[in-house]
Amino acid sequence: MLEISNVKYKNILKGISFKVKAGEITGIVGKNGSGKSTLLKAISGFLKYSGEIILNGKEIKNLPGSERIKKINLLPQEFPVSSLTVKEILETTAKLTQTSLKKIDRTIEKYNLKKQKHQSLSTLSGGEKVRLFLARLEIIDPKVVLLDEPSAFLDVVVLKEFKSFVLKMKRLRKIVIIVSNDLNFILNTADSIVGIKEGKIVPSTGVTEQFLTSVYDCPVKIVKINKRQQVLI
Repeated sequence: MLEISNVKYKNILKGISFKVKAGEITGIVGKNGSGKSTLLKAISGFLKYSGEIILNGKEIKNLPGSERIKKINLLPQEFPVSSLTVKEILETTAKLTQTSLKKIDRTIEKYNLKKQKHQSLSTLSGGEKVRLFLARLEIIDPKVVLLDEPSAFLDVVVLKEFKSFVLKMKRLRKIVIIVSNDLNFILNTADSIVGIKEGKIVPSTGVTEQFLTSVYDCPVKIVKINKRQQVLI
């Protein structure tokens, strides 16, 4: 279980608290600038926060960096600039996590990166970068998977692959936290939804029109189409 208790950071996060169990997907929603991405950076150990973030009884800020990377990993909203190739990035990841190098070629093929394996990260398209980081996450095999606006700007093929990856992580009993304003995806995928507004949790008794209206400060309507929830704004 991941337990987040009264987490604060500067004037951005103002006492965030919630829990996520293994095998659950939690969606985090909120307007731009509400603190969603900052929260993921805190959970991944990149920020010096106050409060507690406990993973299976251990405070993550007390974990050595190498151990934390193996337990908690983030697919970022913005990808770093790098001259390393796809294969080099995955080889470095495999060495860091003591994973067999034989797994790399299988993973490259699985994520349709065979043609790009000798390309540098900076030359990849947005969808190819997402595929690479999903492949990297699979090699690391963390207990906690953090995804920051992963579905933004993806074409329908990569989006389908991404959704398949998320559901696979759930089946593997991972703790999955997704920051996204793709409300239709979140409503139909997440087991629970946390709303953040101005750095604070929006009180909720369930995912209702009233809750989403409060999160986004605009009228939101939820309808069912072909047994799937759809958001109308």
